[in-house]
Amino acid sequence: MSKIKKMILASGLILLTSMVSAQKTTKERLDSMFNALSTAGKSMGSICVSRDGKVIYCRAIGYSAIDGHIRVAANENTKYRIASITKMFTAAIIFRLIQDGKIDYSGKLSDYFPKLPGAKTITIEMLLNHRSGLHNIFDDADFTSWKTIPRTKDEIVNMIGRFPLEFTPNSKAAYSNSNYILLGYIIERECKKPYEDVVKNWVISKLGLRNTYYGDNADLARGESYSYVFSSRWDKQPEADMGLLGAAGGLLSTPTDLNKFIEAVYEHKFFKARHLKRMQEIKDGYGMGIYQFKFAGHIGYGHPGSIDGFSSLLEYFPDDKIAVSYCSNGTITPVNEIVNGVLKIVFSEK
Repeated sequence: MSKIKKMILASGLILLTSMVSAQKTTKERLDSMFNALSTAGKSMGSICVSRDGKVIYCRAIGYSAIDGHIRVAANENTKYRIASITKMFTAAIIFRLIQDGKIDYSGKLSDYFPKLPGAKTITIEMLLNHRSGLHNIFDDADFTSWKTIPRTKDEIVNMIGRFPLEFTPNSKAAYSNSNYILLGYIIERECKKPYEDVVKNWVISKLGLRNTYYGDNADLARGESYSYVFSSRWDKQPEADMGLLGAAGGLLSTPTDLNKFIEAVYEHKFFKARHLKRMQEIKDGYGMGIYQFKFAGHIGYGHPGSIDGFSSLLEYFPDDKIAVSYCSNGTITPVNEIVNGVLKIVFSEK
């Protein structure tokens, strides 16, 4: 073997060794972090980190169910209510409908719900980026007292319509679950199928997301989790009715599936790049079914979610091709702090 070939081989071995060592160090540091969270009882949930479409770390801590001394340990297939991360799935379907010419960004709410306040002015685009001015029915002071009661679609639309607009449409932005509840009904009207069937056929089955689906009451036999809030102990929380949450928050999933989903969005598997560009346009803090995150000079996109005692966060950094998601059914340390800790390790920040 020539001297040059020996040098090339040696350099390659050094590079490979460094890469393996770096991966091991990352895993060890992440293990240390989640061991600490688990031992101190600061969070219960599941984390997944992917790079370039490949899982580099996955871990579950805590329990999917707690009943006195009986505890069911969570695992990587435990399903969690992902709440408002559902909005990204809904937005993906809306963009596909726009791409297929079924609806338009400028389409009016009055085409579907003419009796709602501002319906002749509010557009599909305004619903997507929270610029409609429609009241957020989940902000009601007594929401916790009626969130568990099943409602029909007409009842929910009437609830939204009881309130006047909070601002002139498109004059500013304010987060409102009502926007995405209505987008779900628009999807049903255009596709002539229930939202849960559309999201299953258009997104979930397309990507082979085995642990993602529209939810119902929690069922441990399906590997689902209950949610908890910590006082002096973990207290089980009442479950919001999934029919009420709808396209604004009705899905269950796992971090592994969430990473696959957001990677597919950025691989243009649902809609073309021009729609992704519009999705990422941030106005007054909101994109269209997406948020922007900044971390140590890196720009990411994704969505948080919170309902009952569940709290989740999904982030994707396109330039680095890194996806991170954490789903929790009980936390003391805020989920965004946990994800930032993960990002510090993944991006090798001190």
